[in-house]
Amino acid sequence: ACPIEQGEFVRNTPTGQGAFTWPDGSAYTGEVHSGKRHGTGTYTCPKHDVSYTGQWHQGKKHGKGTMFFNNKKSSWYKGDWVMNSREGSGERRYRSGDTYSGGWK
Repeated sequence: ACPIEQGEFVRNTPTGQGAFTWPDGSAYTGEVHSGKRHGTGTYTCPKHDVSYTGQWHQGKKHGKGTMFFNNKKSSWYKGDWVMNSREGSGERRYRSGDTYSGGWK
């Protein structure tokens, strides 16, 4: 199913600031280019208990960003992303409380 789109449109395509809400309850608010998450924004998915705030490129996490893996925000990754993958420098805190800080590939 298609998301519900709100915000700025150019030639009938979401561009600029926008918001998307999908039928499963997940949502995105932030910058959009040609109908894709692009720039800075926040994605939340209550069904899977995750959220991401940071930079996007053509619909993918890319640049600096923070992802929380639970609502308590006790499990997270903060650092570099390359096309939806943790890559570069970052810090990961696990639910156990253990942390890793360094390089990711």
